[in-house]
Amino acid sequence: MKSGTLFGSPAIIEGAKSPDHPQIPEAALVVVQDDATQDAKQPAVHSPKQPRGIDMRWRHLLAGLFAIAGAARAESITLHVTLKLTDDQYRPLAGQSVRLAFSGQDWQAPTAGERVVTDAKGEATLTAVVAIEGRLQSQPIGMTPFSVPVGTDHLLIAAELERVLPLDGHDHAFRWLYVENVFRRPDGSTSGGYIDAIYAKGAKGRFDRPLEPNLGTLKLADRRDPDERAIAGDEGWVPTDFLLDRDDTDKAHPRWTLSLAFKRMPRPVWR
Repeated sequence: MKSGTLFGSPAIIEGAKSPDHPQIPEAALVVVQDDATQDAKQPAVHSPKQPRGIDMRWRHLLAGLFAIAGAARAESITLHVTLKLTDDQYRPLAGQSVRLAFSGQDWQAPTAGERVVTDAKGEATLTAVVAIEGRLQSQPIGMTPFSVPVGTDHLLIAAELERVLPLDGHDHAFRWLYVENVFRRPDGSTSGGYIDAIYAKGAKGRFDRPLEPNLGTLKLADRRDPDERAIAGDEGWVPTDFLLDRDDTDKAHPRWTLSLAFKRMPRPVWR
């Protein structure tokens, strides 16, 4: 039986600023790609993606009116994770080194979490002790621009992934920390699954230097750092699976699982 959420009365609305919920503007794709490299398959999602524009503003406004701000309560759980990496055509990527960290861990530290290597199927598994946090998230009402706040179980996911990109006429391997936030709703569906922030290593070796892929926000001429120049217009990796689930068959020991997947986008073609 799978129902409900871990917390009965979460008290932080989606989008509230906290150390475990970074936000950056969604990247605008400005590079031109060959027709053969265009993505022909939609990513797997576990709830309808949230609409943009006026609908999103209405929903956040109404959720804010109903939400009562307060400190969220977090609880440690054992999470069983299945990871899969593919290229843009959903072919498995073998031999990829990935580090995964989660809320409840010092996820910006370079040694936090667990490092795994994908097998011939592009897959890897791990078990981690993480923090699940109760939060309010706005949920749409039918086909209207309105929404109501619902209690969810929130998990922050931080994945250190490699991206090889041309810079100054040569290929360079960059390792960036991709952060996404997922929310498990009372009906068992999971929302979120967007890249909310991307970090490079800072002066002290922590992944605490935010990167901005959007050229509309940071122009190429203003990018002096190699990481900033390499990521211009191209996030590199896109989440395709992010199902956070809880099996309550054994009520004394619920089993938490996360099915996580990323696809690597084609190298940008500048013209």
